[in-house]
Amino acid sequence: MNKLILFMLVAFLAASCATTKEVPLYNWGSYSQDYYKYLKNNTPESQETLIATLNTIIEDQSKTTRQVPPPGVCGDLGFLLVQQGKVDEGIAFLEKEKEYYPESAQLINTLIKRIKEN
Repeated sequence: MNKLILFMLVAFLAASCATTKEVPLYNWGSYSQDYYKYLKNNTPESQETLIATLNTIIEDQSKTTRQVPPPGVCGDLGFLLVQQGKVDEGIAFLEKEKEYYPESAQLINTLIKRIKEN
């Protein structure tokens, strides 16, 4: 009986020492680097790279805890698309930002209103 208890104790201790892989809250991909390049150069190529990165971030959230894009990503993508003249597509992403993060509604509604006025 004592050996069984000792064995169970050792097995419990060994299992508690095992490492588990933490799942990140969000996946930011290469956002920081691509956004920096966009701000530094502001060329059509850097803008397209940033748009591709944002699309990848939005599509690749299945391996994260929240399984939604990080705050601001849909808004950034929407704003960039509006700058390219893709107004309807950009507004759709701005609406997604509002859906994922309701606390951004006032800002997003103001942006959409100004976009539609121009």
